[in-house]
Amino acid sequence: MRVLYITGEFPPMRGSIGDHTARLATAVMAQGHEVGVLTATEAREAKLPGAEIFPLVEQWNLASWRTIGEAARGYDVLHLEYQAGAFGMGLAPQLMADATRLFTGGKPFVTTFHDLLVPYLFPKAGRARGWSVRHLARASDGVVVTNEEDAEALRQQGVARLWQVPIASPLPLDPGPDFDREAWREAWNVGPQHKLLVHFGFINRAKGVETLLRAYDGLLRAGQPVRLLMAGDPLGASDPSNQTYLEEIHHLAGELNLEEPWIQWTGDLSEQELIRSILAADLIALPFREGASLRRSTLVMSLSLGRPIVTTEPATPIPFLQNGHNIAIVRRDDSAAFARQIALLIRYEPTLRRLERGASELRQHFDWGRIAEQYIEVYGAVLARREKNV
Repeated sequence: MRVLYITGEFPPMRGSIGDHTARLATAVMAQGHEVGVLTATEAREAKLPGAEIFPLVEQWNLASWRTIGEAARGYDVLHLEYQAGAFGMGLAPQLMADATRLFTGGKPFVTTFHDLLVPYLFPKAGRARGWSVRHLARASDGVVVTNEEDAEALRQQGVARLWQVPIASPLPLDPGPDFDREAWREAWNVGPQHKLLVHFGFINRAKGVETLLRAYDGLLRAGQPVRLLMAGDPLGASDPSNQTYLEEIHHLAGELNLEEPWIQWTGDLSEQELIRSILAADLIALPFREGASLRRSTLVMSLSLGRPIVTTEPATPIPFLQNGHNIAIVRRDDSAAFARQIALLIRYEPTLRRLERGASELRQHFDWGRIAEQYIEVYGAVLARREKNV
């Protein structure tokens, strides 16, 4: 089987969707299939051993459809990795399933929705924005979602041919043989008397970083021996609104007098350095405004590394996340509750170790080989259905 992935971003571009696509394509190839990747011209330096890379799209608009059709020759299944921000918030991707039928002779089209955020389109687009996402889901031969809430939302909208497949870590999880946890902490001014909170990943409004800063301020005022590390590049390549939000966060940190050494901003890190920062933490702090979700690669990476995590209540329950056993959950947008939970956890070491053990037990859910097998089943199902209807 030959699969063509269509993605708005791909390494070396920064973005979790591009990283996810690269890891998935690699895992699918490892199971004996051939893949290609069609992406933006910004990824012209992209390389993926064993795969054909087509960095051909300058702008995701109607003109890009013909490019997709030309790249799709010789492939059996087209797979769109959809997130509105990764495609410039425009309309063309929402009509891509229809367009490819014109330019590819009706090849099966699978869409993974990494979220259900609607595109901007144009001022006062109103209902057309929501319609565009629903239309893409209904026009696709197969739809994959990564989390419970998106699955439920699409079911309610009458979307059939729906699968749920989790994401896995977009980065290798190996810190390297020379990783020294205490030395790494010392490098960021974290002494043996401190508990280290770590937040990582691109910063946007959905991450609830203002809740974390206010909680951290409360912890410091209460005399808690904590330090906060904001690890990694805070900005991705896809969403320009992240810059505005980051500026607001830095302004809030200034208002709260949260400067070094209280907060350390690492800036851009290598993949291995980011993994080291996560492993150096006593507690990972992820105060998502909309609640914990398996669409969040930061949550998935933290679980995959077996880290103790404090996060916010999921909008839709996640069956295998158990508060107090493998994760700590508090109310959303409640900095005081977030601070209280952190204070309780860092005060009692056995609870942290219990969360750590519980998180480690969940690693099997986020194995790339297992995820690739699930996608291959999706591809096989849409191919069989298409052949049956021919």
